[in-house]
Amino acid sequence: DEFCLAIEHFANCINEAELSHIEKKKYIDYFFSKYIENDPDYFRENYDGALSEICLSKDDLEYWKKLLKPHLPKNLPDSE
Repeated sequence: DEFCLAIEHFANCINEAELSHIEKKKYIDYFFSKYIENDPDYFRENYDGALSEICLSKDDLEYWKKLLKPHLPKNLPDSE
């Protein structure tokens, strides 16, 4: 699918640019907002894949976790 490839190439370009965590945050925000928006829902997997692809450092992963936390149920184990 053309859209899936475009998202994959976009994520690859972000990685090839070797951006710092601060520089990468706007792309993490973009992919995360599209993932949460879930409209249309059939692209959600692509946005999740892009986040997995670009969130490589500990700082990136912690930021993704921070974005995700408000959307998770409060009673999850290890939610601290």
